[in-house]
Amino acid sequence: MKELEGIGPLALGRLIQSRAISCVEATRHSLEVIQRREHQCSAFLKVTGEQALTSAQGVQKRLDAGDESLSPLAGVPMVLSDSVCVKGTATTCGSKMLEGFLSPYSSTLWERLQAGGAVLLGKTALDEFALGISGESCAFGPARNPWDTRLASEGGAVAVSCGEAFYAVGSDGFVALRRSAPFCGVSSLRPTYGTVSRYGLVAGTSSLEQAGVVGRTILDCAQVLALIQGRDSRDSTTVDGPMLDWNTSLRGLRIGMPESYLDVELDLDIRQAVLAASKQLETLGASLVPVELPLADDLLPVYYVMACGEISSNLARYDGIRYGYSAKDAGDLMELYRQSRGRALGSRVKEHILLGNLFLSGDGGEDYHQKALQAWELILQGFEDVFTRCDMILSPTAPRTVGEKPGDLLELYRQSIFTAPASLAGLPAVTIPCGLDAKGIPMGFQLTGKPFGEGELIAVGHGYQSATDFHLRIPGEVGE
Repeated sequence: MKELEGIGPLALGRLIQSRAISCVEATRHSLEVIQRREHQCSAFLKVTGEQALTSAQGVQKRLDAGDESLSPLAGVPMVLSDSVCVKGTATTCGSKMLEGFLSPYSSTLWERLQAGGAVLLGKTALDEFALGISGESCAFGPARNPWDTRLASEGGAVAVSCGEAFYAVGSDGFVALRRSAPFCGVSSLRPTYGTVSRYGLVAGTSSLEQAGVVGRTILDCAQVLALIQGRDSRDSTTVDGPMLDWNTSLRGLRIGMPESYLDVELDLDIRQAVLAASKQLETLGASLVPVELPLADDLLPVYYVMACGEISSNLARYDGIRYGYSAKDAGDLMELYRQSRGRALGSRVKEHILLGNLFLSGDGGEDYHQKALQAWELILQGFEDVFTRCDMILSPTAPRTVGEKPGDLLELYRQSIFTAPASLAGLPAVTIPCGLDAKGIPMGFQLTGKPFGEGELIAVGHGYQSATDFHLRIPGEVGE
């Protein structure tokens, strides 16, 4: 159905509510696009076509019966990252360690989406255990950016960009979802830590992990967040945050521009696009103020040490005994550990585990982690001070446009210089497309807000998208 290409989930939801299109017709449209595009984009690790059609039929019956519990997005086809558990469905986390594993339970966020009438098309590709920035380390092959299929990307962002799905929900602990979205020409939203339950979201890094949303516009993301947020008795870190309100005027809002970010070696295309976006926000009524980030030189080292320590602890359970891949030819217990983990875990994950073991070990290693925790407390206090001088922080999403994959672990972390702080401090952030680089690949900027400041971030993102058309552009092959 050509008329559905390029529209967002809210628009499709209205069509379904008005009976201009049925849930089944919308789902068949998405499955047809997947069949046409998936050989190029490889966004999915698992397409659940038959289940999606059955689910669409059930949602249509609820609509026809006047079920008032359905959301404005009822019947809209969507995808989940393969780190989100759905009962009876494969959940591999992009790792051979979990190949063939069927989840015995569903995540809270999927239960809430399902209750609102979501139609799940399948699970999308991601870095192994979500420990990457571009989807490159997925054990079953990365998703491909539809603007240039030579480039790797996170699967949910790809599925939305090329029209296979209308929105995506996945892990944003290691920023791949938030970083990939603008490079695919779509928007993303990471909420405040604790806003969305992590129950059933397989964690590599517990303190950094949070579900993120991808949509064509930031309002699409906001509507999805409204469905999945809220306290959950199965996750003690969750809270009932304030109701989302994005009717804030941009006039009088103060947007912080960290001077240290301007000193980073940026691609010229990115620098110009972000500065142009800042001028557009000024035109809309916001004011730009210079700010300094707390412990700016220490943000990445703290992020690095804490992430590796949590990864080594969280992934210890994948030992070849309890669940996951198990070597059949091991002679004893230690050999079983070595063979199972050695064969089933990728090199990037192993690097994190080895470094995490070092940072958490005795013989002085604990000093790394203890000092990182102390610095982390100072960073949190520093952000509180920054937000007395501004309402949000503007930055690029990455220092360079997409291209070569990070050569080593340190380079991977350096590529996260703009996106890591929000994960480290548990802050909300949005990414918005704001231009094309010299090769025609989309670029974006990021807004990081104060705790539970999602409403203001959405208001600014929506104001920018109302005045520009970068979010309306789609890859040529999809539009043809």
